[in-house]
Amino acid sequence: MDATAKTRERVRRAVRRLGHTPVTFGDVRELLHECGNSAAPFGAVLLMCPEDPRKARLLVAQLRKSLGTYVPLVLSTSKRQVRLLSDVYSGAFHRVVVAPSTFEGAYAMLESFFGQHQMPVPERVIGWGAYRFVLPLGQAAVAGDEVKLRPIEFDLAMELFRNIDRPLTREWLWSTVWEKGFDLQSRSLDTNMSCLRRKLGLHTGKHGLSLQSIWGTGYQLSQAARAL
Repeated sequence: MDATAKTRERVRRAVRRLGHTPVTFGDVRELLHECGNSAAPFGAVLLMCPEDPRKARLLVAQLRKSLGTYVPLVLSTSKRQVRLLSDVYSGAFHRVVVAPSTFEGAYAMLESFFGQHQMPVPERVIGWGAYRFVLPLGQAAVAGDEVKLRPIEFDLAMELFRNIDRPLTREWLWSTVWEKGFDLQSRSLDTNMSCLRRKLGLHTGKHGLSLQSIWGTGYQLSQAARAL
C-alpha cells in the first residue's frame, strides 16, 4: 500500500513478476475496508509509512487490529526513519526497509521477504526451451540472442509463458499487467501482443511456441504442434 503512484506500481509489478497476486490501495482506509470485507485478507502487506513516527505507529496498530498478528508486514520508510522504526518493530512478522527507488530494488526486497516467510519465490533466471528470462532485470533472450523488451512487454510475456496452452482473457491480461481498469476501447494490449509476437518469434512457431489470438476471448501461447 503506497500513496505514491510510481512506487505503488513498482512494487505491484515486482510482486506479480515474483508469481504472486498484488492488490494495491491508495490509502489505509481502502485497505482497512477491504480487510473488513474479506474472509482471508492477505499473505503479506507492504505499508509506506508517513514521515511522522507517531502516525506510522498509529497506522501499524490499525493494520494489526484488522489483519491479526501473524500477517507479515513490511514497513517501507525513509532512511531517516529506518533505525527508529526498527527499534519499535523488530521480530519475525515485521521488516523495516528503505523505500525502494527502483524496480530492481523493489524486486530484491520482496524476494528476500517472501523467502524469509516461506512464500514461493521463482529462480531469477527461468526458461522455456529456447527462451530465457531474467526476472529482476527484465532481460530476455531467444536461442541465445538478447531481445530488448519494454517492461509491459516483459510482464505480458511472463503471464503468457507461465500459462502455456491456457487461454487468457483480455480482461485478465489487462488487470494483471496494468494497474488501471480495463479499457474496452484501448488497443494497447493488442499492440503489445503484436510486438511480443514479432520480437520473440512467436508468429512462426520456429522455437516451439506460437502466440495466437482467440476471437472474442483473448490470447493463448501454445506449443507449436498444438497451436490453435
